[in-house]
Amino acid sequence: MLAGILTIATNQSYGDGMVSTMADVVRLPKYCWGTQLIRNITNDPVPISKYVEIYGKSYMHLHHFCWGLDFEYRAMRSLNQVERNFRLSQALGNIDYVLTYNRDPHFVFLPEIYTARARILFMQQENSEAVRALQQAIALKPSYVPAVSRLSGYYKFAGDNAKAMQVLKEGLLHSPNSSLLKKRFAALSSGADAQTPTASKPD
Repeated sequence: MLAGILTIATNQSYGDGMVSTMADVVRLPKYCWGTQLIRNITNDPVPISKYVEIYGKSYMHLHHFCWGLDFEYRAMRSLNQVERNFRLSQALGNIDYVLTYNRDPHFVFLPEIYTARARILFMQQENSEAVRALQQAIALKPSYVPAVSRLSGYYKFAGDNAKAMQVLKEGLLHSPNSSLLKKRFAALSSGADAQTPTASKPD
């Protein structure tokens, strides 16, 4: 098993995508279907130039984020810890590729990308860096519920209820109708356990 993983590592410097069939594609968000290379599987009829017009030039790099999500999925289902760690590093490498080459501070997918980055970092026990990624997501979009919920959950898990509550209060100011944030707020107020940030599956 380890020899096979090392062979993959030689061929995939930071984790070239393993998405090759529709069974792989259907696990990904629909916006992935029109991205570079993945569109060769889906036969998306919309010209990629149209997506670039809608989302900006950084859409040309978004297939790496989609590959990252696929690697995260594969990591979560790896029975071998060495393989799991390797897949997580591939996921993070692809996500960081998008962030490195993004030149649009208003790229609409950034909050989701930073939140996915945080998920992987939590799984790698890189909690401080994961928190920074969530804070970046929230700074870009204060109403982005997945980031707010995960950050509050982390502080609750870490035993800092005051910070957890503050994150939820600020999140509810921007997303007052979020049933998830209201549920978390009620649970925290009553002293009930909040879900930890490492417990959820890929978005």
